[in-house]
Amino acid sequence: MARVSCAAAARLGHGMHGGVVGYEFTVRGDDDEWVWAPSLRTGHVFMGAATALARVLDVPCGLAEGAVNWVKVDPVPYAAFVETALEVRDRASTGELSFLLDGVVPLMIMLADNVGVRLDADTEEKRAYVEWGPQPAVRGARASQDMTHPGPGRPDRADASAGRTP
Repeated sequence: MARVSCAAAARLGHGMHGGVVGYEFTVRGDDDEWVWAPSLRTGHVFMGAATALARVLDVPCGLAEGAVNWVKVDPVPYAAFVETALEVRDRASTGELSFLLDGVVPLMIMLADNVGVRLDADTEEKRAYVEWGPQPAVRGARASQDMTHPGPGRPDRADASAGRTP
């Protein structure tokens, strides 16, 4: 079987493992064990969100982009990154921050699990989040006034829109 580079595979319309072009996440090491292969768009969004979060948290993310849509996961810094994100999520003071983190942290946890990383979820809430993901009742209860304030045109704002003609 002929070896095909990532770039050549992309030109041919196939990923390194014979699938449709997408992202390839492998564990950094001698054998580059494959751990996740999301679609191209999903990979772009995940990497954009994860690298932006790492910049905001001022921690290395443990995700090294290589050749065409290929990402090597370094387990030690990646575990620290996910645990830092979990800590920030656990201490989020606004619903908005919780909502933003809920968009990427569950996928970060899934990737950590695929890599074989054991996360230090040191509180009951973190353990539940790692096990079950974000829970709507918890998110709703933590939403800030701006997120829960009724806007114009909503049924609970009938008093504000009374007397207006559409």
